[in-house]
Amino acid sequence: ASKHKKIWVYDIKDGVNRFIPVSNYYNEVMKIMNIKDPKTALNPNRVFTNLDEFTDEDLGQGFLLYNKYWKRVELDYSLFKRDVNNKKDKSFFKFFKN
Repeated sequence: ASKHKKIWVYDIKDGVNRFIPVSNYYNEVMKIMNIKDPKTALNPNRVFTNLDEFTDEDLGQGFLLYNKYWKRVELDYSLFKRDVNNKKDKSFFKFFKN
């Protein structure tokens, strides 16, 4: 929700929206994108103001990495063919279409 500068994920198992701290999530997205420039990497509001600079793949993989360390929802990581640090496989979102 860019207007409110909030990120949340809906947990279908218990029907609860879980808020995601923007700075922690953004940090993981920066790791996935391999961005180290302080002007960019230390500005989590960019996820709201410059959303077009992020691919669905970057945002999704950033969430996987975030959730791995800051568990918000239960995920079966064996469903994902790629390692969260491997940017070559583009099949991330096909698991959500079933």
